[in-house]
Amino acid sequence: MSQTWRFYNYLTVNDYIEATVSQISIMTFIGISDSVKTISLQRKNSAGQVVSDPINDKSILLSKNYGLICLPKFDEFSSFQRFFYISGKTNPDAGTALPTFQDIYNFPVGDEFHTIYCQLTSLYQRTTISKIRVVTGKETYASPDSIKYTYYECKSIYKDFFALDTTIIENTSGTTGEMIRFNEFDNAGMA
Repeated sequence: MSQTWRFYNYLTVNDYIEATVSQISIMTFIGISDSVKTISLQRKNSAGQVVSDPINDKSILLSKNYGLICLPKFDEFSSFQRFFYISGKTNPDAGTALPTFQDIYNFPVGDEFHTIYCQLTSLYQRTTISKIRVVTGKETYASPDSIKYTYYECKSIYKDFFALDTTIIENTSGTTGEMIRFNEFDNAGMA
């Protein structure tokens, strides 16, 4: 036990979050008992000394058979520490049942999606893609393993070339389609 590693490095200061496996025990959660690792978190400075922070003494809980049962919201970790707890797997009596892929990808006509994707492709280029999609059509099949959506899509691609001090903006709009095959999600694929 007592394995320790750097869990997170802060970008603006030389502080980091140290994670330590502090305990392994049988724990009961959502009506299930399992072996759980408790991973304690501490903020430290570059000299390895503990720095006062709300994250100190918070823990991640990792179940042997059910995965993460308590984890931080990773995308806001550096500025806001919020932790989430498992509320159910497939046992509705013990908590909320997980949605199926069919539940997640069940959009009615008229639903609107706004997405922004930003990628730093090199030290010299940043690409930002902004997209608005409105569901205009939905086609289901007798076999419940597939669904097809038609969208009206507006897309803006913004390419910033830092070294050349140049920006390219491309705007497009039109109709596009997407076929979703649920049986391929099990294999981490989507058509």
